[in-house]
Amino acid sequence: MFPHRLGLHLTLISLPGLAKSAAAAVVTSIVVPLSRVGRSLSGYVPASMRSELFVAKSGVKIVNDVYNSNPVSTKSAIDMSKRINNDEKRVAILGDILELGPLENIVNYCLNAHIDVVGY
Repeated sequence: MFPHRLGLHLTLISLPGLAKSAAAAVVTSIVVPLSRVGRSLSGYVPASMRSELFVAKSGVKIVNDVYNSNPVSTKSAIDMSKRINNDEKRVAILGDILELGPLENIVNYCLNAHIDVVGY
């Protein structure tokens, strides 16, 4: 399996064009040379287990977003897996977000509604 990172929610620098330009403009405005910005952006690697895409030998695509999951990362992982070109069925395995306490059920309801809306 080969890990790839696709999560758009991780950082502005993972976005194309305008977002990278905006990020570069901000840091160059605080006197960071543009060449250094480019080197830093090109070497960015998100945290392990955060929106990693694995492709198994069988071709099955697995989005791994289990590192300290939260509502934003879970929604983004759902969106990301929907964008992946895949004619196969999709399965989302969602864990507990216990630190939300009594709000956990409401958040899970909202995430399930989001899954329905995006046509997962």
